[in-house]
Parts: sequence; C-alpha cells; structure tokens
Amino acid sequence: MGRTAIRVCVAAVLATAGAAADAAPWGEPVIAEVTGRVAFEGRGFLAPPRFPGQRRHGVSVAVEPELYLEWDDYTSLTAAPFLRLDSADPERSHGDVRELYLRIVRDDWELGLGIGKLFWGVVESFHLVDVVNQTDLIENIDLEDKLGQPMVNLTLIRDWGYVDMVYMPLFRDRTFQGRRGRLRNALVAAGSLADHEPGAGRWYPGLAVRYSNSFGAWDAGIYQFHGLAREPSFG
Repeated sequence: MGRTAIRVCVAAVLATAGAAADAAPWGEPVIAEVTGRVAFEGRGFLAPPRFPGQRRHGVSVAVEPELYLEWDDYTSLTAAPFLRLDSADPERSHGDVRELYLRIVRDDWELGLGIGKLFWGVVESFHLVDVVNQTDLIENIDLEDKLGQPMVNLTLIRDWGYVDMVYMPLFRDRTFQGRRGRLRNALVAAGSLADHEPGAGRWYPGLAVRYSNSFGAWDAGIYQFHGLAREPSFG
C-alpha cells in the first residue's frame, strides 16, 4: 500500500484593535491558524480477493482542513471537518466533523462545548480509558482514528487535582468496512443496522466523571462512566 500526504499550513498572528474588534463577540482573534491535510492513498494486494465484489487495488483521497482561532482571554474555537472518497469501497467514502469545539479557559476552570475529541489515557499506543470518542474503523484497523463526539466538558482545576465532567447527549455507532472492503472479516458489519440495548438508542445520553492528579513521577486517575459502551458486541 502507498500513501502520500500533503500538509498545508498558514498561520497568522493578528492584533486586537479598532472597530472590527468591537464587532466580533470576543473581539478579533490574536491567533488565527489554518492548517490542512490532503492525502492520496493507493492500495494494492498480492493475494486475490477472498470475497465477491472485492478488488485487488484501489485509490482514495482524504481532505482534512482545520481552522483554529484564539482570543486574548484564552477562548478558542477549533473547526476540523473530514472527507474521504474511495474507489473500491463505497462505505469508506464518508465524511465527519472531527471537531467543532469552543473552549473557554479561566484560572480555575475550563469549559468545552460542541463536537470534540477527548483522550484520557497516558500511553498513546494503548488506550486504557477510551470511553468518549467512537472508533472510525473505516479509516484504519489500528483503532486510532476517532469520530467527533458532541459533548459538554467542564474541568475544575484545584490544588488537590483535576475533575473532568463530560456530558454526551448522543451515542455514535462505530463505522465498519463495507462488503467490498479488503480489510474486513467474513461477516459484514453495518453500523446503520446496530441494535442497541432495550431502552437505549443513539440519543441515549452518556456521562463521564474523572479525577486526575500528579504525584511526583506518577500520574493517577479514576473515572466513572454511565452510558453505552463504545466497543460493540456481535451476535
């Protein structure tokens, strides 16, 4: 398989002044960054397809722009849509809002509103505490790509530690390779046909609370989660 990524970055530092600053809700941002990633991917397999409809090769393109704005009171806004078009697997042609997130930072608390991504682990290679964002399994089979999660996240900053409270108004189903996808099992899973537990559904809210702190060289945390598990079961 081959992959080529082109990353474009344009950054500007703006000064807050004049009538334009008065017209905006928080004034003119002091930092405005526009970054982007365009990836061209080609997949080729030496082995013949195992299932009907699969191909030995395919190409795709992914576009992921990102806009970051920050004001002088440490309020920031991040917007990061995502789109992929794939020639081999129609299910892999998909779009998502990875982030559309407003973050307000103050001395002893932080508030986040919108669609975002939140990681509570320490080791990036193995997510022990990954209860907020759903996995986008279409993108890659390593479980690293995540769907954007609508949430309200309040963090209290105290001398004795940090308390994170996350409210998630809806549940997002995991995405899977389609019938034509090469990197799939014998059984085809369709996220659109997911059957939730009785009394639960996509609009079943979730709530997570976490306490964390550092003690010398040690990082410690404990959390409580109420909602639908992100890991699906098959039956």
